[in-house]
Amino acid sequence: MSKILFTMTSDVSVLDVLNHQKIYCAGRYFSETGLTEIENVPDGHTEQEIRDNFETWKQEFINYQPTKAILETRRYSYPAMQDQLDMMYHDEVDGTTTFKDAIKAVKDANPKP
Repeated sequence: MSKILFTMTSDVSVLDVLNHQKIYCAGRYFSETGLTEIENVPDGHTEQEIRDNFETWKQEFINYQPTKAILETRRYSYPAMQDQLDMMYHDEVDGTTTFKDAIKAVKDANPKP
């Protein structure tokens, strides 16, 4: 890892955007200034590369994020936790896939973009 240290500001988490690009580095966010201090950038990546590509990467990250409506719909569509646990137990005992089928049905009905 390179010991690069620089700051960036963004309306979304800089580290989340970099992680989405599989650039795992350390950093600290300063709420009073809105700056993120980035350090320990993996070898092969430079500050200039990150700065040059950040806006494109940020848009990819934003586009990848599921909408709140989809997440809320999924949240209320899943079976109750007690029912999910019961499905898992019976699937294990009976050799069925009821739990996986129920979860897949909710995900299929509410796909992420």
